[in-house]
Amino acid sequence: MARIGKVYTDLVRDLELKGELGELTIGPEVFGVVVLDSLESFVASPQKPNRVGDWFTAGEQIAPAANAVLADTGALAVGVYDVDVFITHNEPGSNRFVLQWRDAANAANLTLQTIRLAEQRSFIHFHLVLEIETANERFRVLVLAAGGAGVQYQASILTRAL
Repeated sequence: MARIGKVYTDLVRDLELKGELGELTIGPEVFGVVVLDSLESFVASPQKPNRVGDWFTAGEQIAPAANAVLADTGALAVGVYDVDVFITHNEPGSNRFVLQWRDAANAANLTLQTIRLAEQRSFIHFHLVLEIETANERFRVLVLAAGGAGVQYQASILTRAL
């Protein structure tokens, strides 16, 4: 507590605050704010953390077929999105995956990115901020080659509208 008091005292001194400052209160709410030579009190509740967003995955797939869809967001509304993509597998060798940005009819790729996970690299995560300009566009992750017998694959796409 003494350390907090010193920080408070130093802050008051450094900011050259004048007048009655009131009492330092430590807790989930903030009380007592000096505003231009006057004392105003208000309650500032802490903000809740951002929600995770919507999570899309086909779940864990055992020995998926070539071009199997591991995650699909489904149709998205127009807007700007935080997009997190996670891909994992326990294939002893390497494999390639593709992140597709699909058109509103889900008939063609607007763009795509091939991702190669080499041997000894069984997990990747990347973050993008993307704008959906046409309603019903979507993101998908596919595995390009069939998985080996008993091998587990999973991809997840998390989206959060900004």
